Amino acid sequence: MFNNLLGYGVIGARRKFMFAVLDLKCQDIAAVAVGWNKKGTTIIPDSFVIIKSKGIHRGVITDLAEAADSIAEAISRLKDLTGEKIKDVYVAMSPRSVEITPSRGMILLSKYGRTVLAKDVEKCVEMAAFVKLPQGKEVLHTLTKEFAVDNEKGIINPVGLDGVKLSADVNILAVDSSAVRNISKCVALSGCNIFGIIFSGIAYANRILSDTDSLKTVAILNMCADSVEVSIFEKKKIIFTKIIETGIINFLTRTGIRGEVLRNFAEDLKAISVWPNVEEIIVTGDASLYEDILEPLEQITKIPAKFGVCQIRTSEELPSQRLGYIGCLGMIDYIASESLVSRAKGNFISWGYFKISKFLDRYF
Repeated sequence: MFNNLLGYGVIGARRKFMFAVLDLKCQDIAAVAVGWNKKGTTIIPDSFVIIKSKGIHRGVITDLAEAADSIAEAISRLKDLTGEKIKDVYVAMSPRSVEITPSRGMILLSKYGRTVLAKDVEKCVEMAAFVKLPQGKEVLHTLTKEFAVDNEKGIINPVGLDGVKLSADVNILAVDSSAVRNISKCVALSGCNIFGIIFSGIAYANRILSDTDSLKTVAILNMCADSVEVSIFEKKKIIFTKIIETGIINFLTRTGIRGEVLRNFAEDLKAISVWPNVEEIIVTGDASLYEDILEPLEQITKIPAKFGVCQIRTSEELPSQRLGYIGCLGMIDYIASESLVSRAKGNFISWGYFKISKFLDRYF
């Protein structure tokens, strides 16, 4: 049963845990097959699929049966490309209900002071994550901003430092519980197991933000036909996100950009509390197909704007149209970075058990 849950298969000469990442966009599903062994993640060559989707909009289920069929089709295409059975998936979603709440947690290390251990960091973050959410909300991500040891703030990794108290500042990214349950039900109906849900804004940032961007406060505008996901990052940490109900079909005409609609959109952006801190705008999604949108956006917002570029990692073999897979590739980056903590806790089997336990605790 354990091996079946993990979905082990033989790829080449080595046994790997294979799974898929699905970016549930406005009108499409992008899917990539990923292999995993003790050394980390490996994108399976030529296992990239984009299909038109039905019943799904930014990961929100609008028709359960159609959505399940769309996910099943994407997984079936991956199976045809890899020759492997894939049952486990991570999905990226961007529900309109997403909210970010800042929180702080503190633990006493010792009244005489001692060295900060990894387990202290974990406990401190857990304390910070204890927030009272509105009814019907649940935590999708707990995102660490920084730590403080006694009065020393701005610490990225406190392990090994000495102090009396350890505190953590985090952002709690929460969504409607119904959105999580519905996407989980949809994946189950497609014949797959859901191993995790990732907010799409975080996934896209993992592949779009360059080293230079990571030093700034940047707004990523993920534009689709009828809405824009606005995600603002400060030094690569997400501090705000919102869905604005204006999209490409509202901006564009046959002759160019609708200036009035774009001005109204800019006013919506300026109404965001942290918008005055934004130093750069990065546009991605469907808008990347329309070069004419950047100049008027810069003129109206008075902020430099550019299209997002998909960063390529060492030894990756990506398709020429890799822009369509930014979300999937960013999910793989996020999963890989999260697994570093899991692998430090034990071996690969322990990691699998840990993920299954989290899944069961969350959905059952």
